[in-house]
Amino acid sequence: MNDATALQEFLRKAAYYRGLPQFETLERIYKLRLAHDLQEAATAMRGNAVEGLTLLKRAIQSPDDNLINWRDQNRFIEWMKRDSRQAKVALLGVWDATQPLDTRLRRAEASLYAAGLTQPSTQLTVISTLLMVLSPYDYPPIRTQPFRKAFEELALPDFRPSDPLPEGPAGCPKRGLVHL
Repeated sequence: MNDATALQEFLRKAAYYRGLPQFETLERIYKLRLAHDLQEAATAMRGNAVEGLTLLKRAIQSPDDNLINWRDQNRFIEWMKRDSRQAKVALLGVWDATQPLDTRLRRAEASLYAAGLTQPSTQLTVISTLLMVLSPYDYPPIRTQPFRKAFEELALPDFRPSDPLPEGPAGCPKRGLVHL
């Protein structure tokens, strides 16, 4: 199958699934609720409200967050409890749209690595979920398994977040966001 045919077939499937009556409920609404809850937490943190991290924890542990694996959610929350000051600085940095995206991704990756979230695919999912604060439309959450399947269907080079990247560890979230 040539590239144009592969793309046409992929877009046909995407349009089919997007057109299903339950798509809105099953794939979109809960993510927008999660983005709203994350935005409330970010607003509280930006305003130095003490409950900012509590609101973020509530959003991450809500049924609407089926994006971040529960084990990774626990590690992320433990990090926020253990080092709340550093966590707040790191999170505000992710959401600082005045900084270049690449800079924010590299800093976030380093913070998550220090927090014990060392797998690039986990970092990609966590960072892309957190970026929904800025806009769930411009920064949709990325889970690597569906992303890899899409790459395969389009006959693109394999998207393997666990492979070493020439641009360094922050290349995984950056590569994922760039391809979107």
